Amino acid sequence: MEEFVNYRSAFCFSFVVSLFFLCLSIISSTEATHGGFSIELIHRDSPKSPFYNPNETPNQRLRNAFRRSINRLNSFDPNFVSSNTPQADIIPNAGSYLMRISIGTPPVEILAVADTGSDLIWTQCSPCPRCYEQDAPLFDPGMSSTYKDTPCSSTQCSSLRKTSCSVNGMCRYAVSYSDKSYSNGNLATDTVTLSSTTGQSVPFPETIFGCGHDDDGNFNSKTTGIVGLGGGSVSLITQIGTTSTAGKFSYCLVPFFSENSISSKINFGSNGIVSGPGVVSTPLAAKDPKTFYFLTLEAISVDNKRIVFGGSSFGNSEGNIIIDSGTTLTFLPEEFNSELLSAVSSSINAEPVQPPNQQFDLCYAAGSVSQVPEITIHFTGADVKLSRSNFILSDGQISCFIFTGSNGPAIYGNLMQANFLIGYDTEKQIVSFKPTDCTKGNNKELARQLSNPTSGSRDLHFTTHFAQNGWGQLKSCLWKQHLSYWRSPSYNLRRILQTIAASFIFGMLFWNQGKTVNNQQSLFNILGSLYASVIFLGSMNCSSTLPYVVSERTIMYREKSAGMYSPWAYALAQVAVEVPYLLIQAVAYVSITYPMIGYYGTAYKVFWNFYGIFCTLMYFNYLGMLLVSLTPNVTVASILFSAFYTTYNLFSGFLIPQPQIPKWWTWLYYLSPTSWTLKGLLTSQYGDIDKEITVFTESKPISAFLGEYFGFHHDHLTVVAVVLALFPIVFASLFAFFIGWINFQRR
Repeated sequence: MEEFVNYRSAFCFSFVVSLFFLCLSIISSTEATHGGFSIELIHRDSPKSPFYNPNETPNQRLRNAFRRSINRLNSFDPNFVSSNTPQADIIPNAGSYLMRISIGTPPVEILAVADTGSDLIWTQCSPCPRCYEQDAPLFDPGMSSTYKDTPCSSTQCSSLRKTSCSVNGMCRYAVSYSDKSYSNGNLATDTVTLSSTTGQSVPFPETIFGCGHDDDGNFNSKTTGIVGLGGGSVSLITQIGTTSTAGKFSYCLVPFFSENSISSKINFGSNGIVSGPGVVSTPLAAKDPKTFYFLTLEAISVDNKRIVFGGSSFGNSEGNIIIDSGTTLTFLPEEFNSELLSAVSSSINAEPVQPPNQQFDLCYAAGSVSQVPEITIHFTGADVKLSRSNFILSDGQISCFIFTGSNGPAIYGNLMQANFLIGYDTEKQIVSFKPTDCTKGNNKELARQLSNPTSGSRDLHFTTHFAQNGWGQLKSCLWKQHLSYWRSPSYNLRRILQTIAASFIFGMLFWNQGKTVNNQQSLFNILGSLYASVIFLGSMNCSSTLPYVVSERTIMYREKSAGMYSPWAYALAQVAVEVPYLLIQAVAYVSITYPMIGYYGTAYKVFWNFYGIFCTLMYFNYLGMLLVSLTPNVTVASILFSAFYTTYNLFSGFLIPQPQIPKWWTWLYYLSPTSWTLKGLLTSQYGDIDKEITVFTESKPISAFLGEYFGFHHDHLTVVAVVLALFPIVFASLFAFFIGWINFQRR
């Protein structure tokens, strides 16, 4: 009975520790899934866009953008977007940006207009008896294993205006636009996948979208639908915000006349957070329709002259202007715009010229405007200072201000948003502005451009792959790792202090029990102290090694690619630099616990205790390094370690002695390094002690009981010593091999 109680207590301790590590792994995994990502916004005049016309001049593209802005402005007529309108969506073909998304399983890519003036995501689906002509194949719902029609009784159906029920009880949607274009079809759910700029796919299962079977109007055959980025309940922003992005997104738009090869980006989740110096924020106004993002414009300053904004057709107080990424120009009420441009004109020492085609209200000869006034947009709580490129467009011959008078609503257009990182937090209901050079944020595109060699250039050639020979590489890596470890007290000092603290705890718990072995329970207590020490110190070392080696691996990828050193030199240095710190841990543990527990004081037994603990610390550390080399990140490595930890725990020979393990599982006992550690530590102390003790009501020598009950024999210590040395060597060698063979870096 005493033996059973002892093992039950040990098992409970082991289970709790295992559960703790598993919970840590799950928490780390959960945090990793709530990260951020970015996707590309394709300007319709970019070479990546199907609308691109290489024969158009920049001035022609600007005129086309002006006409699209006028058409889009008419769509924002408050009479059209009143609360009685089923869907307050704007002209679908007037947007400035496109997005590539995929729908279904397997995913089918569509190129759709990214529209902040509408909510519903929709694409044309087959069969489609009345559809506008499109170049790409229609999406076939029958080929997607995750497609589901939405029933009329669902909350998704009731949240969308102007829906109806089919004869089989499924929800049908109807979207109309101000230019008489429309889309009708089935409201459905399917997996929507976004391709991030890092090359990874980000899936969002059960996303609501419209599967159009009756679509017509002024749509273009080069696009295959609409991606609604508005603030309504069925927009892409709202749907993915409830699952993983926490309602945060941002975008950084490149200026209109930037190089065509540079793309804008839209960011979601943690990537969408706008913070740091220079950030100003203004509240979003809660108004209908919820599709649009309403801001409150208080005034516009021209140098020191502040011109108060009296309101627009959206109202005179809160929410008097909307911010729209799809409209190129900025539209203001006629009277206010005239006063604004008058203040601008009076601050410029030049004569205005006639605007081309009456498209702009104030223009100058390009060379005559050397200095321009400082213009600041005063939103509620946020003063946004514009740069010259935000309010002046120049084609080399004429420079025009983009403020445009209108009898319609006020719109803050995308030209004035360029070179700002603009973030939306739909949970906190704020919009943030941060001045940013958006042309420098596209590293992937820049890398592509720089990868093309100039004409007449030759490839670099070196006689050797690395700058130094093997010995030189190893010395450099050792020097680097030495400095890195010495400057990482959070890693090294912490584990040393934890070892010292744990040693005192174990010493006090098992105070002076080393020589007072009178029965089998006393021996179980000693083995329990060794078991607890090995499991605790080993798992602590391994888990603390994982994040540090992951960060070092990232540096190794970069420096190896630069030809600084080979993976073998790095791995050998990483393994070698651990040895002094592990020696300190082992010496600290033995120096504290050995006299406190009161083991036998011979040099032979002291050395064996030190040797067993030192080898244990080494193979646990090198196991952590090996797991890092086999996994892409610390989360996966932690999960994999929990499996090793459980195995090493169960087959250590303490919970279940080796003679009692079923024969078909004995191989795991011999493959578990903790079993060899406990065998070496206990056998070296008591394997040669012939003292008689009471064992289950009978008297036996300690050495005989160890052999019969645990399978520990003193004459096996030489084999144990060799095996304990082999485990760290094998783990370290595998780490060196896999760190060079497997590359988890994405470019």
